[in-house]
Amino acid sequence: MEQFRRRSEGSEPTSHSTTRRVSLNSSPVLKCRYPRCGKIALAASFEGAAFKNCHNCSYSYCSRQCRRAHWEKHRKTCLFSRIGTLCRQVIASIREQKDTLLHLSEMARRGYMSHGTGAVKCFFHTPESAEQFLSKGLQHLGELTYIRWQDLLPNEMGPQMYAELVKMCKNYNPDSKLVLYVSICVVSETPLTGAIKWERQLVSRCAKMRLSRDIQIPEKLPDNLETLILTCSPFKGDPSRIKELKETSVANVLSQLRQRGYH
Repeated sequence: MEQFRRRSEGSEPTSHSTTRRVSLNSSPVLKCRYPRCGKIALAASFEGAAFKNCHNCSYSYCSRQCRRAHWEKHRKTCLFSRIGTLCRQVIASIREQKDTLLHLSEMARRGYMSHGTGAVKCFFHTPESAEQFLSKGLQHLGELTYIRWQDLLPNEMGPQMYAELVKMCKNYNPDSKLVLYVSICVVSETPLTGAIKWERQLVSRCAKMRLSRDIQIPEKLPDNLETLILTCSPFKGDPSRIKELKETSVANVLSQLRQRGYH
């Protein structure tokens, strides 16, 4: 059965954590990354050929047993730091892409005008889809949702990330800034005994950024107004004026929508 877990933060690996191969007497060797083992073997030897890689990175282990034993500690730096870096790259790219920033800015303004302060969530189903956005831009941007800060879910991102995001949503000026919340779904293989087991996890990062300079800022609505219902009175009187009254009603609706960021 598929296990579903969510994780937002992960410790960054140390400078030596990504080193897979070391040198021993100028010969390429492999070292088991399980600290309690540390076995070394020549890469070209029979023992070296038996080494097993981590399912998600280049860490190598002398056996499946060592890989399983190290997983609970290794997972914190293996998957989450790599995808966390990808989240930060997405955020940086959004800042740099004028069309993408304008698109998010308009959504942030519409969301604020309708629901109050909150964050724009950008969700990618896979790391590959996030990388595609980095290379191809706006047309491959993830799914966008505006979320009020009151509706943010701590179990979706972890307590530390949740606290940071709520703090941002409570301390920004919606007339000049927006809060962005990037989330990437990762499916990884868990090295356990028995049948193969897969985990779906969410890795998230958030940031506060300036609205696009090209955005048209609509007039502010009253703080207590969340839903606007637009209607018109039944058309009565001179039949020759019905068309004129309809056109006036439509013009008023369009005017109200433009004020709220819809074009």
